[in-house]
Amino acid sequence: MLPAGTPVDLENCEREPIHIPGSVQPHGVLLTVADPSGPVLQVSDNCAMVFGTGPDELLGSTLDQLFGQADLETLTSVMLAGRVATTGTPLRVRSLARDDELDAVVHRSGSRWIVELEPQLTESPLVATLHEVRTLTAELGATRSIEELLEAGVQHVRALTGFDRVMVYRFDRDWNGEVVAEAKRDDLEAFRGLHYPAGDIPPQARALYAVNWLRFIRDVDAVNSPLVPMVDPELGEPLDLSLSVLRSVSPIHCQYLRNMGVRASMSVSLIIDGELAGLIACHQYAGPYVPSPLVRATCEFLAQTLSMMLAERERDERMARSAQIQRALATVTTGTRDTSEQLSAALERHAEALLAMVGAGGMSWVLDGATHAYGDVPDEPVLERLRAWGRSRSTDDGLVATDHLGEEEPTLAAYSDTAAGLLMIQVADGQDVMFLRPEVVHTVDWGGNPHLKELRTDADGVARLSPRGSFALWRETVQQRSAPWEKGELEAAATLRTHLVHLLYERNRAMATVAEALQRSLLPERLPAVPGWELAADYRPASAGVGGDWYDALLLPDGDVLLVLGDIAGHGLAAAGAMAQMRNALRAYAVEDSDPAVVLTRLDRLVALLTPDEMVTAAVARLDPASGSVTVASAGHPAPVVTRAGAGYELLPVDPGPPLGTGLLLQDPQRTSVMAQLAPGDALLMASDGMFERRDQALDASLQAFAGHVGVVVRTEADPASALHALLDHARPSGSDDDATLLLVVRADQPR
Repeated sequence: MLPAGTPVDLENCEREPIHIPGSVQPHGVLLTVADPSGPVLQVSDNCAMVFGTGPDELLGSTLDQLFGQADLETLTSVMLAGRVATTGTPLRVRSLARDDELDAVVHRSGSRWIVELEPQLTESPLVATLHEVRTLTAELGATRSIEELLEAGVQHVRALTGFDRVMVYRFDRDWNGEVVAEAKRDDLEAFRGLHYPAGDIPPQARALYAVNWLRFIRDVDAVNSPLVPMVDPELGEPLDLSLSVLRSVSPIHCQYLRNMGVRASMSVSLIIDGELAGLIACHQYAGPYVPSPLVRATCEFLAQTLSMMLAERERDERMARSAQIQRALATVTTGTRDTSEQLSAALERHAEALLAMVGAGGMSWVLDGATHAYGDVPDEPVLERLRAWGRSRSTDDGLVATDHLGEEEPTLAAYSDTAAGLLMIQVADGQDVMFLRPEVVHTVDWGGNPHLKELRTDADGVARLSPRGSFALWRETVQQRSAPWEKGELEAAATLRTHLVHLLYERNRAMATVAEALQRSLLPERLPAVPGWELAADYRPASAGVGGDWYDALLLPDGDVLLVLGDIAGHGLAAAGAMAQMRNALRAYAVEDSDPAVVLTRLDRLVALLTPDEMVTAAVARLDPASGSVTVASAGHPAPVVTRAGAGYELLPVDPGPPLGTGLLLQDPQRTSVMAQLAPGDALLMASDGMFERRDQALDASLQAFAGHVGVVVRTEADPASALHALLDHARPSGSDDDATLLLVVRADQPR
């Protein structure tokens, strides 16, 4: 952060402390107090416009000396209640020094209350009734695509505010921006499709946009009004104006707008999943301008509505792509299970599905001791160079991905027509699968040359770097880049890697390095982080080393959490390989069906073909983290245990039904689900029978005894992981030769 008073230019603007500018825009007045009855500690220098007296006379006075009784009660009621009056609820007050009404906003900054006052402005006739706002929201909801949604949004904001130009500005993953929707005066040139570099909105400005949804500049040429005194007299610190309505703006940004010919502006944030995704940017060219607080509040509400609708539609698109990927993955994993078939031949048979799964144009693999290729790939010597580059970049998850291979390795740039992007699955030493994407040559239209800076001399004769002076179209051709690898495609590649490791292990037991990779990939590396919930799991294999128990915990596209615990009779490689394929198939089915009973029914048919001679049981639960509702189904597996926060426990009354794989014999048995509610402090534990099965005791009795032990341990241990360790150490039958697996989920705020 720059020291106070440091002149700002493009070389240091990313360190400019814009949240503590020490001044406000001059059309309004700001003052601070520590409590409703305390003295004014800081005030903007222009306070005479509201209070009829300067800062020297105003400092030390109290609110009851500045406002009438009714208005004083209006302001202090906010402070005494500890709530905040934002732009959504502007207060109407009068000072004792003037008769006309003022719009007031009261908010908290650390230990200080800030009161901001603006002369009341004429409302737009469009912001008159709740009915009109509902109508606008309904029109946004009626749009059929993201493009239509954003276009309707800018049209409504321009109609509400009267700005000359209103745009939606979306950020890419590198924080460059693009104008994707626009409403403007007919005589203005179009900005739609123009890109702007990340440096136009530095990181600290983006951070403030994520905190304070709406910012405006009434006049870029206005002389800001400094705070008096500049620092808090008691704290010795500058006042944090992050949530301020009147906060003055960086001189670099004002110069940027002047260079564009803009005189006034307003920006409203688009926030998706808690992160800044874009802005609604408004420009006025003719002169100073600012909409009234009520108009601004309406725009903020519309931006929040637009953010939610945009998030929902983007989520729908991701879910559709995710379902497509999972279907392809299920096809591949179930279609390559035949151990008698060479793995390379199986991959070639499913190559089209694999290419569709990750969106690649070609692929090459080295498995079973030979090199193979499919689709649009360079010749074999180049493939070996690509493979050598990928193998030189070892990663913890066994995946190497880039969408700009030619930039990372210039000697490979000549092959970007087929290999600008690379995704490598490192299966084992000397064995891998490589997906390739061609370059996507495209033009980017920038609003001015993004690489251009201007050297300007200030009033003191000091030369400083300023924002570019021209925003005329500057076209750049982007080469040597493929389409980026999306998160779902990378996750599918990781799952494919796990599947291939299992298959290789089955085909070559002597490969110790592959065996180690197999054991690492049997179970999730980490459990998903779910706000308000704690998840823990533990697994103790039998003496054979690799067993048939498995557990899984997966955050589904709709926000629910999938919890799975299964058990394949027997141990060793065959059981583990079958387990991996079942887990992958179950994940794919769960994306398409929300009922665990339906998921198990579909899995039943696969298991009948996959392991016809093995006993397979499984329990599946689908948890809604928001409500605490959990739906459970079983296929021959022990019932989960629910412990309650206060006291007590219960075995969920789940109909276990027959084990998996009996569907063909029993003509698709009707499996059923049960639902339970987990309140704060409640917990659900899923366990394999190796945790409680005793040779000298009936299974029901041993399960009931184990459940009682769970009810005590989960409530008394410090955290879920400690509870599982205690159960494995003390509840598991001594001398057991079976795997023991536990999966525990606890809702937060559990009493201890």
